[in-house]
Amino acid sequence: MVDIGLVILDKDLRIRHWNRWMQRHPLSMIMIDIDYFKKVNDTCGPSMW
Repeated sequence: MVDIGLVILDKDLRIRHWNRWMQRHPLSMIMIDIDYFKKVNDTCGPSMW
């Protein structure tokens, strides 16, 4: 089974990479793996906005 979120992320990153390459600008990306995401989301998530 394919995770649609990963498919969308992959397509988006390919488009952004291509656009940055055509403009001769570097593309930076930071990925963070948060072990206790629920606790973080409960304290800093959308309800805080």
